[in-house]
Amino acid sequence: MNKIRNFPVRLYFFYYVILYAGIAVYGGYISIYYMKAGFSLSEIGTLTTIGPLFSLFVQPVWGMVSDRTGKHRLVLTAALFGSSASVLLYSVHTGYLFYMVITMLFMLFYTAIQPLSDTIAVDYITRSGHNYSAVRVGGSIGFSIVVLLLGNFFNEHLNLLFLLCSGLLFLALITSCLLPNSEPNAAVNLPHAEKAEQKPFDKRKFVFLICFSCVLFFALSFNFNFVGIYAKQMTPSGTLLGIALCASSISEVPVLILITKFSRQFDHINIVTIITAAGLLLGLRMLLYFFAQNIGMIILAQTMQGITSMTIFYSMVTYINREIPATHKAVGQSVLVIAQSGISSILGNIGGGYVSEWLGIRQTYLLIAGIVFAVTIFCGGLYMLRHNRTVLAFFSRLKKH
Repeated sequence: MNKIRNFPVRLYFFYYVILYAGIAVYGGYISIYYMKAGFSLSEIGTLTTIGPLFSLFVQPVWGMVSDRTGKHRLVLTAALFGSSASVLLYSVHTGYLFYMVITMLFMLFYTAIQPLSDTIAVDYITRSGHNYSAVRVGGSIGFSIVVLLLGNFFNEHLNLLFLLCSGLLFLALITSCLLPNSEPNAAVNLPHAEKAEQKPFDKRKFVFLICFSCVLFFALSFNFNFVGIYAKQMTPSGTLLGIALCASSISEVPVLILITKFSRQFDHINIVTIITAAGLLLGLRMLLYFFAQNIGMIILAQTMQGITSMTIFYSMVTYINREIPATHKAVGQSVLVIAQSGISSILGNIGGGYVSEWLGIRQTYLLIAGIVFAVTIFCGGLYMLRHNRTVLAFFSRLKKH
């Protein structure tokens, strides 16, 4: 009986394995593909910015359609089908302008997949009494498997990445059709979930968190798109490059396992405290890339992905699911993706590309480290001053004297 009840959760786990395997194929190697095609860092930055730019306008539409129809799974299926079909067009022709047009078409669907998947998964998993982190760890495993096993393969057959990406996205499409419903009317509601929806929603805190995390996602976006090129400059080995890319995703696994094990304690920690701590660690991570003299140091910096990127992302996803009313959850997740994959990625990709051409990738990491430290200290300190009673009492006593 327990196995039957847990089957949908395992299905979500399997779905995330497949989905992030597809994301790893495209996201992990597209910059290297552009580099081998002869494009400059600024051109690569521009091409990888098209997706984030599109997400600013397309993402809210997908979110509103999903929320208003209540058919989250059907909308997700449409996005997966469009992505699986359009990514094959990359192989039809070559050229900078052609890639720009195809990327626009592909991103029209691709940018909707992650927020829709998270909306469905988080809602169903929490309503059925399980923890989202136990399912999301499948994504980290899927990403790790692909970049580790296919490093040498893509060294020789990089032109096949679009065919493989299409196949994995189509397999994710088939799996998504088997996922249980996550609509508000689905019969998996728990009493505490209904009560959570009745709590007043703090819009100012939500905007503050989105702006704060946006700066951190900017650093992560730059790293995601340029660390492969940076590592490739240090080693021609496809295996070592695969290990470097794998290190980031595999480091998410123990973090998600710990969150699953101590989920109740984790949920009671103030989200601003969590993101501030992750931001300071992210600044340290950017410094490690700057000081890296070999691929080993890059791999070491990559292992901090779990305690930085995943901690920030997981905290924001679960915060939105817990605090935002059910009728606006997809829009809330879309706003997060706009911050993560839209605004932040535009700044990280195109801005990072041009600055890297000017200063070099190494010096750009140093600049980004300074930005991350400055913003984290400012935002964390500002929140503490406004909400910490001990600090407020201390300053009020100073004023009296």
